[in-house]
Amino acid sequence: MRELLLCKAVPPRWGTAYAALLAEGGLRDEGHADITALLTENDTLLGCGSLGGKVIRQVAVSPAAEGQDVCARIVSALVQESVKRNVPYPFLFTKPQNARLFRSLGFYPVAETADMVMLCRQRDALGRFLAPLPRWQEGVTGCVVCHANPFTRGHLHLITTAAAQCDHVLVFVVAEGGGPCRPPAGAGAGGNSPPQQRDRVLRRRFFGEPNHLPCLFSARRAVRGRTV
Repeated sequence: MRELLLCKAVPPRWGTAYAALLAEGGLRDEGHADITALLTENDTLLGCGSLGGKVIRQVAVSPAAEGQDVCARIVSALVQESVKRNVPYPFLFTKPQNARLFRSLGFYPVAETADMVMLCRQRDALGRFLAPLPRWQEGVTGCVVCHANPFTRGHLHLITTAAAQCDHVLVFVVAEGGGPCRPPAGAGAGGNSPPQQRDRVLRRRFFGEPNHLPCLFSARRAVRGRTV
């Protein structure tokens, strides 16, 4: 009988099979999962997948179970968990040869390279993200993407250098909680900090007020902040 397990940590009973299944698919446990789905049948692990922050990751299916809707069941469960966590449109990364499968499960391509495809549960996710961003008719627009976790002199130098060389600079503070800079429990001001706090620190450093975005350095060099 098949059973779908949703767990915060892979049970020791399935640890070896889980690692082997990921390795067979050219994957590894990245350690950033909030919840992991395991589809089992008796003593066999048929498939697995994890949700970390806004990203569905580490989806793998045993070759012996391919074509049996194992992937669909796992992804569907993870999408439902994502919605419960107020993330209605999770992202997913996969190899180009697997993109068609995930598109059939309701995901839409966002970007693609020779080795990877980024998909999202929302149609035209990139266009929707870019739509509210300011657009300037004149001048050079630059962009800085950073964790700022913590905000350092290196970040300060990067942003001020970009502002000196561009007429406008967009600053994106990465908010992915499942990334390598996940704050440890009880982290203080000197350690890693949540994205909202990092965003406030950056805004205060450059603009004086958390929600006030005046121009920086000159009337033409405006730095806009946004947490992504």
